[in-house]
Amino acid sequence: MPDASKAARPTLRAVDGSGARDDVERARAGDVGAWAALYDEAFTPVYRHLCYLTGDPTLADACAPPEVPEYENDDWLLIPVTGHFGAHFSIANENAMDVFHGFLHEDLQGWFDPVLLDLQRGDGLVKADYQVSYKGQMAKFLGIAETADEVTSRVISVRYRYPHYYSSLEGVSSIHLMRLPVSPTETRSFALFFLKIRLPQWLLSVIKKPLVFFVERVLFQRFLDQDVGMMESEQLNYLRNRKRRYIEVNPAILALQRTIVKQYEHYLQSETEEKPSEVEPSRQEAESEPSRIHN
Repeated sequence: MPDASKAARPTLRAVDGSGARDDVERARAGDVGAWAALYDEAFTPVYRHLCYLTGDPTLADACAPPEVPEYENDDWLLIPVTGHFGAHFSIANENAMDVFHGFLHEDLQGWFDPVLLDLQRGDGLVKADYQVSYKGQMAKFLGIAETADEVTSRVISVRYRYPHYYSSLEGVSSIHLMRLPVSPTETRSFALFFLKIRLPQWLLSVIKKPLVFFVERVLFQRFLDQDVGMMESEQLNYLRNRKRRYIEVNPAILALQRTIVKQYEHYLQSETEEKPSEVEPSRQEAESEPSRIHN
């Protein structure tokens, strides 16, 4: 836990009770306006508070939440999606970056023939662009193709900037994804999935709730269930043989792995600088406990 004396601790707005509680209850019931009110009033201070607790406290005030430009755009249908995986967060992150696993969703008419077009890696950042192909009723429903027999190509862009993901399928959909590591074998996630629906606003307002339910449960959840099965299988295989060497064919995954390792090394370095006495024993301790040093 950072030392409060090192920086001014971000404060959260005092909640007097009735108004905020009403917003929470309305949001739980699916009121988008209540969600928007809670987001505007509480998300930024809470996010900065978490940055204070988990990162460099001196940078907490400059820690801005990710921008979600689709959030207030009526052209995009918002579908909140949550996930719970029995796998390490790095396995979940690799799944989100790897578009090469489209064969897993073949029975759902997912994408196929992925090609990595561009890859960039920076400080805490990995960016990958893929070209993928679509065919079938799913592609027709999403407006990617005019007929189910037509093969159409699109570009999927995936951006990982610790600790968030942003992915977009050009002109069709986008997703803002946040991970929460729970344990070495458990991860939770929360995502805002946006889908561009080409319908008149008056019609969309009438069918919005059943349409959100349909997209989440019938379309998105089926893809997610297959991903969860793959991630949990990979976690079990790792636990059976931790020394097994894996061959990775996607350069984007290698870049992501290096970024995660670098972030962990940075964390260890910051811990060492903040608590040197707990990391390196003093001369007096070394002389008084020779067995601990040499055995």
